[in-house]
Amino acid sequence: MLYQATIEPGVSQLRLEFLRIVCSHEHFVTLNLPFPCPLYPTPPSSPTPSLSSIGSALSTYTITIGNSMAELSTAFRQQHFLAGLVLSELALALEGGDMTLICQAIDTTRDLIACHDSDTRYDEASCRSAIAAFYLPIVGLIIGALQQLHGYGSEDSSSFTPDVAMAIATSSITSIMGSDESKGDIASQKSKPHQFSLEATRNLLVCLLWVLKNMDCEVLKDWWADQQSAR
Repeated sequence: MLYQATIEPGVSQLRLEFLRIVCSHEHFVTLNLPFPCPLYPTPPSSPTPSLSSIGSALSTYTITIGNSMAELSTAFRQQHFLAGLVLSELALALEGGDMTLICQAIDTTRDLIACHDSDTRYDEASCRSAIAAFYLPIVGLIIGALQQLHGYGSEDSSSFTPDVAMAIATSSITSIMGSDESKGDIASQKSKPHQFSLEATRNLLVCLLWVLKNMDCEVLKDWWADQQSAR
């Protein structure tokens, strides 16, 4: 991680609030792409492009996701600095188990994604795909936190079951690949001590679905093929 989780929860909450304010900047997308790199072979001609040029610049990007850019790696956080900070805070919150902090981190991520979804500058599918790449690591974070989702593993038919969780996480990807491979036996794993609230679970899955909906199909297919079968 870029930094260790603070012992005092109040400090982490203030840090998340600060990130929320910074990330509400109208040029958030541009600020996440400050330097040219192989992932974006056609960089903007100016370090601070105009509003009208942001969409056209994003639409020319060719996204090639390797494992380092699909996880919260150093390479990912250097390329997508602000989004990397937000997802790092989310990962720290999920690991820490403080429900207040977890809900705040999830809400911050959801609100940020909601802003992208309603921003008419990024209506083109290619733009949405490039922005979704900022949040691809969230797929791995959610898969790692499946047992903490509300109702996970419950015998209640109305609850969130392992089969439903894995169907949401993999249906968009496996349908692209045309694969009928069976899912792992998730229910046999030990349950984690803390489960998220229904609202937190819903908001987290909304983030996941937005990423899966907007990511380029071929990128998802290539990324999924590189994953270990245990995931």
